[in-house]
Amino acid sequence: MTGTHQGPFAGVEATGKAIRSESLAFYRLSHGKIVEERAQLDMLGILRQMGALPTA
Repeated sequence: MTGTHQGPFAGVEATGKAIRSESLAFYRLSHGKIVEERAQLDMLGILRQMGALPTA
């Protein structure tokens, strides 16, 4: 996903910085239909891009 940090997020006020992140999604199927989804977002990467955490 891509976006611009335009409002408060995770306790960090808007920075106007461009953010790019990836996530993983896991689906559980039953009878050929998705019945459950679990997703994990790269919060560490997002917080680093916002400047909330050091990059090194």
